[in-house]
Amino acid sequence: MLTNRKRILLLFILFSLITSLKGEELKYLPHLSRILKGSEWWKSESKADSVRKAYLEEWDSFITQPQIKSLKWDFNYGLDHGFEWTMPAIDWHEASGALKLINDEDKRGGSRGRYGTTTYSAMLRTHFSEKQVKQFLIRQDGYAAWNCVAELYYWKKRRKPDEGWRGVWAGYNSGYEGGKEYSAIIAARVWVLKHRLFRNKNTR
Repeated sequence: MLTNRKRILLLFILFSLITSLKGEELKYLPHLSRILKGSEWWKSESKADSVRKAYLEEWDSFITQPQIKSLKWDFNYGLDHGFEWTMPAIDWHEASGALKLINDEDKRGGSRGRYGTTTYSAMLRTHFSEKQVKQFLIRQDGYAAWNCVAELYYWKKRRKPDEGWRGVWAGYNSGYEGGKEYSAIIAARVWVLKHRLFRNKNTR
């Protein structure tokens, strides 16, 4: 990430370069302008930075001990599977650290949110009602977490390797297409968790 000092230095170098262009070299100026406009590197705060900042403020201002307890449970459950930061990030995003256990807008129940879609479909085929499935996912959090891990493993194997974690998170949320916005959110929450989850801090 570029610091403000580095941005100023780069601007100075670019200014010196531009003012030194002569004759035929001037034809490259429009290309340079388009490159700079497209990259928008000079902005003091990127979108990712602003999202991380917002979640950091959310954590510092509103996070509670029950939420932290739930997120640490997620961390420990995911640790043996390599999902120690992914699971608490999903819990925090989907259920505010197990505070919001039912979302009636889609097929979700329990604190690991999106795992509910796959489990929901499978259990409905065994003649459970939607309400029964959601209540089961809330009561049987261990089963729900196991299902979350299985779903993450599934997408880790099927998304392109060069997509990294963002590909796994996108697949977890949206399958083979889409999910970029969701993966950006999870990435930002993972960043905050790495800086806050095990930091000694008095919380409400």
